[in-house]
Amino acid sequence: MTRKDSKGVSSRSLIELNDRENEYHQGRNKLKAEKYKRKILVCGLFITLNPNDFIR
Repeated sequence: MTRKDSKGVSSRSLIELNDRENEYHQGRNKLKAEKYKRKILVCGLFITLNPNDFIR
């Protein structure tokens, strides 16, 4: 037996949908983290190469 919410969708399928969405967002967040890591590395390289530009 599955409980129905106000829209008439069974709660079990909603939970499955939420799980899928969470997995999707976790994947997206991992990709974003990778991108930001690269950006931070690049910025760090620029700062070490010419720190005078960043002090100004």
